[in-house]
Amino acid sequence: MENTNGQATHVMGNDSNFSGVFISDATIVSARSVSNEDIYKNGNPVDVGIEFLLEIGKEFQPRFTVSGNFKVAADNTIKDASATRVKIALNRLHVKWTKLNPDNSIPQDVLDQCAGKVITRLQFPYKKDETTGKTRYTTFSEFYLASVPDAKTKLRVAYDNAVAKGYVKPLADTDIEFAAPVEPVNTQF
Repeated sequence: MENTNGQATHVMGNDSNFSGVFISDATIVSARSVSNEDIYKNGNPVDVGIEFLLEIGKEFQPRFTVSGNFKVAADNTIKDASATRVKIALNRLHVKWTKLNPDNSIPQDVLDQCAGKVITRLQFPYKKDETTGKTRYTTFSEFYLASVPDAKTKLRVAYDNAVAKGYVKPLADTDIEFAAPVEPVNTQF
């Protein structure tokens, strides 16, 4: 295949025909609260977060984190801000929960309800490993239960919208062709 400059390109994909990303199912083995932890090793603990241990049918079990921060408005009210993604994750897993612990951690009985749920997740390339030259992938922060009709398509639409808005920045690689939408896609299903 050639790109518009006449150079050869390599198109990566999987069985769902989405170039550059991999969409697959995984079973949640366990979940733990990572609220108030410096999970990104940048000196800034997240306000609220969940780390999932996943079973993907390979020799290793990857971890996947959904986290966010609250925003304090000028009138000292707290807004969900990026912490909303944690609320969305818990709701998509259909777990019963009402509130966080006083320290923003997620109650263990809520986290225990996540085990055994099968999710559809999307992985995308985000950097080149400087020592090996291999492309490194990360998991998109949104997911769906695998039982949701059209879960793969909905996930791809959410990812494309996040890329179009600049919230997600996949690896720009001249050797791999990755489709990046110019405008957000209609997300009404």
